[in-house]
Amino acid sequence: MILIDNYEYLIKDLTLEIQTFQIEYSDLNSKIKNVVAENDKLTKDITYLINKQQVSDNDTLLSDSHKIENLKKQLSLIVSEKDYTMQLWQNAVATIDHLEDELRIFQENKNDYVSKAEVLKLKNECKSKIKDLEDELVTTKTAFAMKDTVDFSETRKADFLMNQDSSTKIIQNLEEEILALQHRLKQSDKIKNELTRTINKQNKKIQNLEDKNKEYVVKVNEAVQIVEAACMEKDFALMREREAKDEMAKVSKSLLDVIEQAETKLKSEVAQVKSDFNSNLKNVLEDLKKAHSDSLLKQKEINTYAKQCALLENEIERLQNKMSQADMDCDKTSKLLVLEKNLEKTFQKLLTSEKENIILNAEISRLKSDMEDMVRHFEKDIKKKEIEKTSLHNKIALMKDEMKEGIKSI
Repeated sequence: MILIDNYEYLIKDLTLEIQTFQIEYSDLNSKIKNVVAENDKLTKDITYLINKQQVSDNDTLLSDSHKIENLKKQLSLIVSEKDYTMQLWQNAVATIDHLEDELRIFQENKNDYVSKAEVLKLKNECKSKIKDLEDELVTTKTAFAMKDTVDFSETRKADFLMNQDSSTKIIQNLEEEILALQHRLKQSDKIKNELTRTINKQNKKIQNLEDKNKEYVVKVNEAVQIVEAACMEKDFALMREREAKDEMAKVSKSLLDVIEQAETKLKSEVAQVKSDFNSNLKNVLEDLKKAHSDSLLKQKEINTYAKQCALLENEIERLQNKMSQADMDCDKTSKLLVLEKNLEKTFQKLLTSEKENIILNAEISRLKSDMEDMVRHFEKDIKKKEIEKTSLHNKIALMKDEMKEGIKSI
């Protein structure tokens, strides 16, 4: 009785849970339809924004393509999540249908079971027949006990034997009925065990459905969150794009100012270097010209002293030839001494002029070397400034390219 009551209670509970699942399935179906509608609306909005962005700004085509790819990926993820949710929903529907079929089959096969009224009736009959059988057994035992002490007549014996045969048949019938009842009880136990297994199986299926329903709810919430995140990301992307454009405009203006300042500074430095070079070159040329004129004067003096020296040597030679004459007087001797002194002075002047000429040539060589060093130094400075100018132009071009890439990436 308790088993049958539990069975009927479980059937009612299972029916209520199936109805609850049907209601939740209807709610889930409506939510999925809303998500699909929102996805379609979001797709249309994104397509409209993409077309509008492509028409309005051709300079940011690569950046827009990148954003479109990201949005397409997000949409594909949303669509895949939607398809997966739909698949889970279809699986839930199939599971619910399968449970309904099993419940219907279970209810159709319900007539094969023994009702509790029949079980109670059989139990009472078994108890009454067992009681009657026990009474018959007591009577039979009493009769057998009295057989040894009481002398029955032939008729009494015949009646007793007939009663004994009928009692034996009754006992056999009762035993057969008891076996049948035991068999029916075993069948009831089997039915009970089968029903318990079926109920456990249905409980597992119901638990699986509840878990899947929770999973569907989570998936739908995730899909809604993804759609909301995509909308927020779109708004943030537009805001970042505006901020990036403003920032790039400021950077472009600052970059142009830096470029102008660098060009002005470079021009002033090059002009200063050229001015210093020309001034130093002018001074060196003047010093070189002065040294050259001094060298020419010294050379003239050397030539004059050389001529005087040659004349004095000729005069000394002439006087020495005349000194061989015996009648050379003292005046000539004194004159010769004077000439020798003059010759010595002339040689001294000649040596001094030679030394000054050597010093002057060394000074000219030093000035030439200094001028060459200065020319090389200024050439190096000019080359260095040209390299700096080229490097600055390259940096400016690189910064312009980076600025363009930054605008495109926005």
